[in-house]
Amino acid sequence: MQQLLSSGKVLLNVSFVATEVQRQVADAARRLLGHYPARTLMSIAATPAGFDGALWEQAARLGWPGVAVPEEFGGAGLTFADAAVLVEELGRALQSGPYIDAIALGHVLCQHATAVQRERQLPALASGALRPALAVAETGRPWSPDGVTVRAARDGDEWALTGSKAFVPHAEAADLFAVPVRGRDGLMLGLVRRDGPGVTIRGLGTLDLTRRYCEVEFAGARTAGVIAGGNAVAACLAAQQVLICVETTGAARRLLEMTVGYAKDRVQFDRPLASFQAIKHTCANMRMAVDVMTAASYQAVDEFTRTGGPSLGTDVAAAVVSEQAPRVAGEALQVHGGIGMTWEHDLHLYLRRIRVNAMLYGSAGWHEARLADAALAGAGQ
Repeated sequence: MQQLLSSGKVLLNVSFVATEVQRQVADAARRLLGHYPARTLMSIAATPAGFDGALWEQAARLGWPGVAVPEEFGGAGLTFADAAVLVEELGRALQSGPYIDAIALGHVLCQHATAVQRERQLPALASGALRPALAVAETGRPWSPDGVTVRAARDGDEWALTGSKAFVPHAEAADLFAVPVRGRDGLMLGLVRRDGPGVTIRGLGTLDLTRRYCEVEFAGARTAGVIAGGNAVAACLAAQQVLICVETTGAARRLLEMTVGYAKDRVQFDRPLASFQAIKHTCANMRMAVDVMTAASYQAVDEFTRTGGPSLGTDVAAAVVSEQAPRVAGEALQVHGGIGMTWEHDLHLYLRRIRVNAMLYGSAGWHEARLADAALAGAGQ
């Protein structure tokens, strides 16, 4: 279905129709994830692992970590777009765990690693035996390759890393960190074992109660290998950003479903809440926002699937989702009223995830500034 959608700041012309494979992936994921009530996720996040290990093992048997890894390495051999459909269902169920990290790192290994690195890492990644964590962000630095300050220095046949990364998801349970670093010859993606010397992990408190984040400090930590080249770092960042947009869209879609269902069931003045015009308008606005987010996110997915790296579509998706998702969460809270403010209701868990995701890889304004710079640069040519 061809749609021309506007968020007020960007225009999107996108045609996304799920394939039969993608529908099967989404249906299977929804059936499995439906057995995990959102309320239990907060207690799971408080465990040492920070996510549901039993679900990870079951997902690994279904091929989720290696969904886009070629079959020759033990993966499912599907596309990045197929993986994105799975991630949207994970966001809809508010799941945590190294799913996004595995998909993003799998792409980088397939496209930028050496043959030896692919043989060594991809089978373990695809089987779920290797649980990766992308250690990307740095405190006070831009959410882009320009923001990388962690240094890598040659030490014999290895590289030694110095610096720290912030907001690393599920770091305490990861087996391997993928770390953008800056060496003498430019950017590289360093692979560092969590249990190696020189690695210190400290928990961070965030608004999201269903996903654990940590600060990871590297004090001369030795790498288990590096993937050379700034393209690998840019691809890793773009893959993660696109998938976070898709995950956030899934969470917003679930909030829309919850809100419409509540409005139909809740009776006020002897009438269903959904019969009031103001509520109808609010739900319609939420639906339009979710449609815009979906369009932007899957346009970015399509561009990444074709190019394998960052594009303007990545910034468009991040700008749209960072702006629209919190708006959807706020309107969901307004419709639910008092019950939506309670600790016992699931709504606040979705609102927390959306709020953190909306800022995780740059605010809407930051991405809009990048788009403006790109437009000005294009106009000057």
